[in-house]
Amino acid sequence: MNRALRLLTALQIGAALLSIPFVSAVRAQDYAGKTVTIMVGGVGGGYDIYSRFLAPYYGKHLPGAPQVVVKNMPGAGTLQVANYIYSVAQKDGLTIGAIDGSNAVGHLLKSQGVQFDPRNFIWIGNMNAEVAVIVGWKGSKIKKFDQIFSQEMIVGTAGPTSGSTVFANVLNNLIGTKFKLVTGYPGTNEMLLAMERGEIEGIPSVNLSSLVGARPNWMTDGSATILLQIGKERHPTLQSVPLVHDFAKNDEQRQIMKLIFMAPELGRPFVAPPQLPKEIAASHRAAFQNAMSDNELKQEASRRNIELFSPSQGEEINQRIDELYKIPAEIIEKASIITGVSSSDRSK
Repeated sequence: MNRALRLLTALQIGAALLSIPFVSAVRAQDYAGKTVTIMVGGVGGGYDIYSRFLAPYYGKHLPGAPQVVVKNMPGAGTLQVANYIYSVAQKDGLTIGAIDGSNAVGHLLKSQGVQFDPRNFIWIGNMNAEVAVIVGWKGSKIKKFDQIFSQEMIVGTAGPTSGSTVFANVLNNLIGTKFKLVTGYPGTNEMLLAMERGEIEGIPSVNLSSLVGARPNWMTDGSATILLQIGKERHPTLQSVPLVHDFAKNDEQRQIMKLIFMAPELGRPFVAPPQLPKEIAASHRAAFQNAMSDNELKQEASRRNIELFSPSQGEEINQRIDELYKIPAEIIEKASIITGVSSSDRSK
């Protein structure tokens, strides 16, 4: 009987050992010879630039080294992408999305057009903790942020949950700025072109890395002026530019700003559909982590002036979002109202 037990145990161990390379091979074959698509908003904006930069390194570190391509889905900033990944994309690991960090708070604030709960996404990682800035064109009469309390500034914004729309509405309703919004631009690139054409005087929220990457000369040739920075702390290159939190007048305003303006800190996250099989989700998170640690990627980022400031892993993003849902309901309600983009029917 002992001999039979030993034989059974040996067979079980052997089967377990044989299963390890088999599982790995199956996972590698899931991507080998296939194409993984990163869905992103408009062409030429920061999310587009970062996604195309990451793509070859991401594919290199996925099992089977598949080709990774970027597909644009313009409209409402990256809200369409977020909705697509949440409800339409197949749960096979072949489609992920690059979305605006502001999408993480849209559901909490009952924003129009949001068709997802961010807690259910598979958050893969964030390439860059951002500092958003308010930028004004050289032809604008506005040269300092303080002027916007008494003079109207015409600014371009994207979709209803985009940082450009939300941040402008919050500043207008919370501290009394006078931004006049021209809404509906597909993405950052179109807003930058609109500034150059004189259609708008500025953008009320654009990631600094996007601005520097798309228009590197603007900061040195006087084409544009940084009026305000939006983030947890001042960017090393913008020490003389005021921080949005400097204008909070009381604790309630500070809490609202903490909620609304967390989006830049979440930066440039990549997401996969909800209910993705665990092994597929793990392969994407590992590929992201390994890509961001790749020395070739780091060297190329430095050469191309692509900022990779304090990248974070998917699990960290999940924790940050869970923290948002612990903010007192009355603060969330007030924040939702002042964004100016919340649903008209709050009973639903």
